[in-house]
Amino acid sequence: MRLTSCLLVTALFLSANTTSGATQEAVVAPVPAALPAPQAYPSDAMTLARMEKLAEDHPGWMTKSTIGKSERGVAIDAWTITKPNAGRRPALLVVAGIDGVHLFSTQCAVAAAEAALAGDQGALEHASLIVIPVLNPDARAIAFVTSTPTASTVQTVDDDRDGVSDEDAPQDMNGDGVITMMRLKTRAGRTSTHLVDTVDPRIVRTPDAAKHEHATHELFVEGRDTDHDGRISEDALGGTDLNRNFPHRWPEFAMDAGAYPLSAMESLAFAEFVAAHPEIASAVIFGVADTLAEFPDSKDMDATGNTPLLYHADDHAMYMEMAKAWKDASKCEKAIDIAHGDLAGSLVLWLADHRGIAAVTTSAFARPDAPEPAEDAPAVIATGDAEQQAWLEYSDRVFGGNGFIAWKEFVHPDLGVVEIGGWRPFFREQPSAIDAAAIALAQGEGVKAILALAPRLEIESLTVTPVSNGLVRINLSLTNTGALPTTTKMDTTARARGPILVRINIPPSQFFNGKPVERVERISAGGSAQLSFTVLGTPGQRSVLSVEAPGFPRMEREILFPAATEAAR
Repeated sequence: MRLTSCLLVTALFLSANTTSGATQEAVVAPVPAALPAPQAYPSDAMTLARMEKLAEDHPGWMTKSTIGKSERGVAIDAWTITKPNAGRRPALLVVAGIDGVHLFSTQCAVAAAEAALAGDQGALEHASLIVIPVLNPDARAIAFVTSTPTASTVQTVDDDRDGVSDEDAPQDMNGDGVITMMRLKTRAGRTSTHLVDTVDPRIVRTPDAAKHEHATHELFVEGRDTDHDGRISEDALGGTDLNRNFPHRWPEFAMDAGAYPLSAMESLAFAEFVAAHPEIASAVIFGVADTLAEFPDSKDMDATGNTPLLYHADDHAMYMEMAKAWKDASKCEKAIDIAHGDLAGSLVLWLADHRGIAAVTTSAFARPDAPEPAEDAPAVIATGDAEQQAWLEYSDRVFGGNGFIAWKEFVHPDLGVVEIGGWRPFFREQPSAIDAAAIALAQGEGVKAILALAPRLEIESLTVTPVSNGLVRINLSLTNTGALPTTTKMDTTARARGPILVRINIPPSQFFNGKPVERVERISAGGSAQLSFTVLGTPGQRSVLSVEAPGFPRMEREILFPAATEAAR
């Protein structure tokens, strides 16, 4: 099989189990096992068992810690993978399971741990890996039990601000076992927002004003107006989306952003963990957004002119290097941006812009291309929504139409006659179950490639040269032989991780040039920093020069003050 757009095309296998060419009127068959569905992905218990087995197979390499608990009291685990007795070193953080929508993300995180430990563990020679496979266990548990995508935590939130919480959740009105959408044809006194596509009536989309189209339907999540406020299914269980609850550009007026930044137990626990681990130099987030496959080359700043809306302009080259390494290793050239570019309040931008960490995110897969239609098939006519049409073609030709649930009339107790149907839950959010394992393996290799880019701070040279009358000149050259800078350019503004500190344990009164403690803000990939000190000492005097930086091993060199005619290296 061939890896295409991060998905293995499996039409030959599926042709024996599904039929192609399903139409809008076709009866929806039982869901094939290959379709994306919660039961097709490893549960959190299975994920834990897999990580524990990995630790058992690699004694001394892995340690587990608990960073906090979810709203329902479930432990949130972090696994640190590092070479035994290696000491402090830069770490790459991998986070997954942020919601109950992108269930596949956890497989990618586990695969990253497995890839790092495979073979000679060369990627761990100069760096560590920290893996949080499940950040939002409650939302994932709901998804596994109800087969309904759940983006938020279970923290009680009054979404509709009516003084009552969680009272107007989506409901399976027609009893077909899934919650989809309801479309209601225009009626007097109501406001329409969507229209039904004339080429393929399965597609419901917004009107194109340039074509003088006008709305004919309203679109709702399946359910009722339980609290009689005129809105349907608007106050489900919980309501805080972790990926909208972080401080950077926190969307304060968004219903799903939480009462305040880090108001969710899970996001606060994560933030405290990151703050307590300054060795975290880079991060890969598996979730609903993408900055790897298609880098958002935006240099826009906020109103202050000091804070980037996305990434700092001077860090773009670094991020592109990370993206190249990921693409070369994973063979993934595109990914679905389920978040549609909206990263306000996201975990990845908080890491990048508040913590100065080189953080990227990806959904790790893309919509696969549908097989070519049969030669005698009718010519394909373009609809008003090319993306939905492409997904329908994939559903029809690979899954016999089962990715979409046909619209059917239903007499709604509040709205009267509506149609219920739409995309099968999870179908467009993650790969099919039979493709997921192979994609996760590829993503593991992508993370391993980013891990290998870790910065490497070294003392290239240290010279001590006599000048005159007891004065000596100390010249120090620091180099970064890694493929990433010692810290991001954004960190020089955020000052979260901190600079490189060079200390010489000589009294300040003996310094004629330089200071007892010098700061080096950052060293670019392959770059160096030169420092020079002129100090007063006596022949034979011994002192210590030390170099410290967040996440790097402390380095020390002895300084021996030479006689007037000597020079020591």
